[in-house]
This record gives sequence, C-alpha cells and structure tokens, in this order.
Amino acid sequence: MRGSKRAMSQIISTVIIAGSLLIIAAIASWLSASMFEIQSQQAELERAEDAFNALATIIEECAAKPGSSAYVRFNPRTGGVEVLRDYASITITVGNYSTSYSISTDTDILAYRGGAFSTIPGLVIIRGDETVQRLESSWRNESLIVDVDDSDVPIAWVYEEHSGGAYVYLDCIRVKINDLGEITVNDIRYRVVEVLFIRLTYGEARGGEVVDVKVSGLNKTVNQYVFQGPSSVSIQVQVDLDDEIFQDSAEISLSGYGGCIVYLVVSTVRVDLL
Repeated sequence: MRGSKRAMSQIISTVIIAGSLLIIAAIASWLSASMFEIQSQQAELERAEDAFNALATIIEECAAKPGSSAYVRFNPRTGGVEVLRDYASITITVGNYSTSYSISTDTDILAYRGGAFSTIPGLVIIRGDETVQRLESSWRNESLIVDVDDSDVPIAWVYEEHSGGAYVYLDCIRVKINDLGEITVNDIRYRVVEVLFIRLTYGEARGGEVVDVKVSGLNKTVNQYVFQGPSSVSIQVQVDLDDEIFQDSAEISLSGYGGCIVYLVVSTVRVDLL
C-alpha cells in the first residue's frame, strides 16, 4: 500500500511538471511570436520612412517639370498608404507698405499608417528642418516658410507623429523663397525672388497587395508682382488646419535695390495609388 502511494505521488509530480513545461513552452512561443510581430511591424514602418523620403524627392522634381512622373513602390502588410484630402487650406500674401496680393488654395498630404504594434517617440522630423522639433505643438508656425538663407531645407517634409497610432506623414504645406538674382530695367536694379508652393492633389486609387504611389507634375501657375521703391517686401503664410490657424512671415530686404520682382509659383502635383 505504501509503495502504491509512492508510485501515485510520482505520477502526479510527473503530470504537474509536464503541464508546467507545456504552459511555459506555450507562453514562450506566444512571446516569441509577439516579439517577431512587433519587430516586423517596426521594420515595415522604417521602410515606409525610406520610401516617403524617396517620394518627397520625386515630388519636388515633378513639381519643377510639368508633364513628368515617377513612382515609389510600397509593400504594406499591417499598415497602409493614405491620402488625406483637403488636409489644409493655405493663403499666401505678398506685399509691401502700399500693395499686397494673395492667393488661397487647399492641399492634400500623404500618410503611412503603421501597424498596431508600431511605436514612435513623438514628433520626429525625418526630412526637413529638424530644429523645429523642440517646439512640439507649435512647430508648424516655424515650418511654413523656407527662407532664402535656408536653401538646403526642402519644401517637401517627411515626419513621424502620433495620431491615434504611429504615422509617417509627407506634406508640402509651406513655401520656399528662392533668390533668383537681380535685373536692371531703365537703370533701376530689381531684386528677383521666387516664392514656390507645391500643391498636392489626389487622383485615383486601385486595390492590391502592392501599392505604387505615382506622382505626376500637372501644371505650374506663375504670378508676377513688381514692387517699386526700396521698402522691403513681406511674405506671409497662413494655414488653416482643422480650424486651427498657423502663420509665419518673412521679409525680403531691398537694401541697395530700387524695387523687387516676385514670382509666386504654384506647382500642382497629382498623387495616384495604383
């Protein structure tokens, strides 16, 4: 009888140990699968960042050459490419002490939605002026104008931001001021500058596991404004984004000049998801 109890005790111990090992193995397998999924989704988001960087470059190139087009391929698994239509309304005003001219238009932006396990630390400027990151919620007020002195800063920015999940964004919600030199007319020296805005507009979308984001330069509208006198010319930009107003301004110095010629250029680029 005593031997029977000892044998039963050994069987129960074996069953408990085997059950515990099975539970541990199941938990380890689940953790391993979860870690793999987290790493996979994070890698997918990083690939989207690289793809958006390439896309930003070709958007700028197509904006400069109406009629041109190019595409970047995405292979989304848990995330996806989105076009946020009429994301912002922008008003650009050019003027001096006596005269001003304004244009207003809406623009779209691109976004890549990360998977449920993707993580980002907050606002991270990937392509653009990284110094505005420190401004956090007010960073847009310092990102609306790329001045002449910041010629290396692009007009198409790529950044990460948390918005109900991990997102990578690509937008052109700003103007870039380019110094084109000077011209002399009737013995008057004019400073010549270009104020460039790239407007993104949605085209069409098709379903599929692979997404080719195609961008095409549609047209370029050029408005010429001539300002007389040595007074500086101001560039003002106001953006309405979800009923929140952001604004920035810059001054074009005319010291040593008799006037200024401003070319306000709006390049429209179409975005298709094919």
